[in-house]
Amino acid sequence: MTTNPFELYRVETPEGITITYTPAGLVSCSLAAMVDYVVMLALFVTGLVTIIIVGRVGHEDVIGALLALLAFAINWGYYVIFELIWNGQTPGKRLLRLRVIREGGTSG
Repeated sequence: MTTNPFELYRVETPEGITITYTPAGLVSCSLAAMVDYVVMLALFVTGLVTIIIVGRVGHEDVIGALLALLAFAINWGYYVIFELIWNGQTPGKRLLRLRVIREGGTSG
C-alpha cells in the first residue's frame, strides 16, 4: 500500500478548530537544510576572516582555539537561536515556508 505524498492531514484542536496541513517532502526539507548550511558557512567565513585579521600578531594556538570555538558555536547555536526567536523556523525553513509542528498540530 503506497501513501499519497500530498495527503492532507486534519487535526482538531482542543478549541474545536480543524487544522489541515500537508507534510513537507524530502526536496523542500533538503533545500531548507542547504539554505541553512550556506548561511552557517557565511557566518563561519566571516568569523574566520575577522579572527585572522585581528589575530595577525602570530598566536597560532589562540587563533586555532578561537576557530574551534566559532565552529562549535555556529554548529550548535544556529538552530537553537533561530528556532527560539522565530518559533521553530530557521532561515531555510522560513524561506521555504516550512514549519515544524507536532502530530497533534501544535507548534513543535
